[in-house]
Amino acid sequence: MDLSIFLTSNHDSPQPGYTHSRQVELNGLLEKGVFELTTADEVPYGAQIFNSWFVDEIKHAGTSKAIEKSRLVVQAYKDADKKGVLTQAPTIQCASQRLILSLAASTHGLEVYMRNISQTYTQSETNLARDFFVRPLKELNLPDGLFLKILRPLYGIPEAGTHRFRTYHNHHISRLGMKQSSYDPC
Repeated sequence: MDLSIFLTSNHDSPQPGYTHSRQVELNGLLEKGVFELTTADEVPYGAQIFNSWFVDEIKHAGTSKAIEKSRLVVQAYKDADKKGVLTQAPTIQCASQRLILSLAASTHGLEVYMRNISQTYTQSETNLARDFFVRPLKELNLPDGLFLKILRPLYGIPEAGTHRFRTYHNHHISRLGMKQSSYDPC
């Protein structure tokens, strides 16, 4: 089934101007194998089935580089099983941020850059360790009885940040040869 065609004439969409950015988001998720279609018969008895939605925003608003951006988010805030998984990924400490900025300000030629990673959670190198089922958005125009089985981390899934941190951390340690600080593991 081709999921790359959707939103052909859906006027019920809350943000009809975001059709292209939603299409780009879905195509990216499909290319990365983030989900697969499954039937109701393949969903285990008693499994939670979550809703999802698009978060639409304008990146670089008010500039000549303004673009529409959409992100598919799983509404897993009522996930009964999240108590049994690690959901908190490390983040850089405020003191480390201040140290980096102080060094940059006091050292000639040292520049600091901010980086935005597109579809960051979906770039994780690990698959989810548990099953996640999502009702497809009406905009996908899929037949009744089909669900999305989420295979890889996606926004809204409690442990997605942990998967992303592991990939990010392994990249810096293994591929770039960096060493982890004992002061700030992130």
